Amino acid sequence: MTHDISHTGHLDPLISVCIPAFNGRDFIGAAISSVLAQTFTDFELIVVDDCSTDGTIDIVRSFHDPRIRVQQNSSNQGFVSNWNAAVRASRAPLVKLLCDDDLLYPDCLQRQAAVFQGPDAGAIALVCARRDIIDPDGHVVIKNRGWKRGQGQINANKALRTIVRSGVNPIGEPLTCLFRRTDFERCGGFSYPHCYVQDLAFYTALLQIGDLYVLSDSLGAFRLHRNSATMKMARSQGQQMAMMYRSLRRLPHSPVQPQDIASGIAKARLYAILRRMFCAWVLRPRH
Repeated sequence: MTHDISHTGHLDPLISVCIPAFNGRDFIGAAISSVLAQTFTDFELIVVDDCSTDGTIDIVRSFHDPRIRVQQNSSNQGFVSNWNAAVRASRAPLVKLLCDDDLLYPDCLQRQAAVFQGPDAGAIALVCARRDIIDPDGHVVIKNRGWKRGQGQINANKALRTIVRSGVNPIGEPLTCLFRRTDFERCGGFSYPHCYVQDLAFYTALLQIGDLYVLSDSLGAFRLHRNSATMKMARSQGQQMAMMYRSLRRLPHSPVQPQDIASGIAKARLYAILRRMFCAWVLRPRH
């Protein structure tokens, strides 16, 4: 259950930016500021706080913008349920989920909304962009990370096979994506049983509805820090990816082939090790 503690008078926005928050005091102010700095202004910003205990909600309340709505859960729901709650609080036809420690660059919403307003929008279920990887202080440690296999409109079956063969999440974290609210409900929201691949599993569900559209520029930043969900779940990455690949193979008329799964699993195991090494290097103590 949730209850509103503020509301906006901005009616019928085109995009809902949804921030599910939990103990995000250190970074949520920057996340909100990055949304309010968008060149595209026809949006609402929804923050759903999952019973934070660190003063996160006070930082959210310090922003005074009529496009912001804030909700607080009456009990802690966990991050997947809170992701769903944040999206289901939206009222715009297009939705972006932004974790409370990540950033959008100023032209992100404008660039992605334009795709869904284009002539081929009806065939597209998911728009993604590349992103930069930043450290806790906001310094870029990797630039322009994301989908490598072409740009523009990508056939859904081709995209699914590319995802499986990659061994990673080639689309990126939720900040990189824009999708329709109706398609979110049609897919059942974030509902995959294994947390680490929750976002990627949702993308693959969308790709059973329509095509992928890739923008080749970095339109946001994903932040690595010790308390991030990515760090907490990194050790289960390879196993969860393998289970997801096998579930895609079981779909009716699945484009995923056994050789795709074998390639993906081998890469996922390797990349899980490399990812932990990279995160340890980025977050190493500095004197």
